[in-house]
Amino acid sequence: MKGKYIRAALVPCLVAVTAAGLALLPAQALGQSCSGGYCGSGRGDTGDTKEPVQVTISISPQGSGVVFVNDTEPDSGVFTALSGDILVLEAVSNSGYVFDRWTDWFDESDSRVEAPVYNHKTLTAHFVEAAAPSPPRMQNTNTGIVRIPEGTMALGPTGSKLDGVSVELRQPRALPSNGILLGDVYDLKPDGATFDPPIQISLPYDAITLPSGVDEQSLRVAVFDPTAQDWTVLPSEVNTDGRLVVAKVSHFSEFAVVAEGQVVSVPLITPGFSFSSLTILPATPYVGQPTTVSVDASYVGSNAQAHTRVVASLDGEIVDEKEIVLSPGDHVTVTLTVRAPQEGTFDVVVNGLTESIIVSGTSPAPALNEALTQAVALAEQDESGPPSVTSSSPFSWWRPVAYVVGAIVMLLLIGPVVRAIWRRTLRYRYDL
Repeated sequence: MKGKYIRAALVPCLVAVTAAGLALLPAQALGQSCSGGYCGSGRGDTGDTKEPVQVTISISPQGSGVVFVNDTEPDSGVFTALSGDILVLEAVSNSGYVFDRWTDWFDESDSRVEAPVYNHKTLTAHFVEAAAPSPPRMQNTNTGIVRIPEGTMALGPTGSKLDGVSVELRQPRALPSNGILLGDVYDLKPDGATFDPPIQISLPYDAITLPSGVDEQSLRVAVFDPTAQDWTVLPSEVNTDGRLVVAKVSHFSEFAVVAEGQVVSVPLITPGFSFSSLTILPATPYVGQPTTVSVDASYVGSNAQAHTRVVASLDGEIVDEKEIVLSPGDHVTVTLTVRAPQEGTFDVVVNGLTESIIVSGTSPAPALNEALTQAVALAEQDESGPPSVTSSSPFSWWRPVAYVVGAIVMLLLIGPVVRAIWRRTLRYRYDL
């Protein structure tokens, strides 16, 4: 009866222990669900160790198309990669459907995207039924940005005649490497639409908010290149009366106004990026010593991938910078190097984060070596130092005496033992 009660009491304890053990297991072992394109199970760092991550792909509606990852259709809609791999994702529609957009991991309307993956992701490819073709028509959006003249061969992404266009404002995926991005980014839809002959687009700008030193005549329309993660300047004309920059394009993409050839003293941060945990080692370097500066960077924007500059400055002077490319929910640790040219207190600034370092005049190692050299020289010059111990010391006799005494003690200890063994051996021999 007592055993029955003991077993009944042990069952809840075992259940509690099992539940606690499962709670301590990594999220990968229990299955990690993703929210907003981010899963906490991935490391998202730039270390040498790469862990397996999975991209779970869904099609909406079922049977409307397929998704290829690195030119391969995943089995059961799950693709396994290593953290840090760059995946090429391509959505291909079936007959009667056209691709609409990606959701979950990122919100993107391009049917083919490249994105680095650091964590487990879920991704849905949405397709819609293909609309009946219609003849091209004059199209003028409410912003006056796009105009398609009569007689233009306007084709949609699937090659059918284009029915209409739309304009969306979005955050920039990256900043131009040779210029200043001004105003909004205009995403002209549908992606992949083509025009023959090229059509005219007119992007507005605000003359009042132009940065100091920027001439209106230096403004250009630029198109974003997702492969290079940079902006390509197009031949443009500036209408100063209407505050418009005009260019001709043969396809739809993301367009913006840039001030070509202009640079700013402090590089801007691409929207959607955030930085934290600025660390400087050592905090008290000597003059010229390489000082490691690290900062955590993360991206929470809506673009499939975006890049930005990470810039370290020493008292306002840029001394090191790197470029990073992230997808929504990803985070990395970026490491830079600074060297102080002279002793004193300096402010180290990395993308808005500031820490101070105190720089000493000389390296501790050279100072130690110099002190040691001086000590040796003084010892050589000092003839009144303590005499060295040689074999002629009056106390040198103790070592052999100690050996002899030790041998005598050993004989006294082991002698009775040896005699006892010898007697037992003789007795055994003669008893036989």
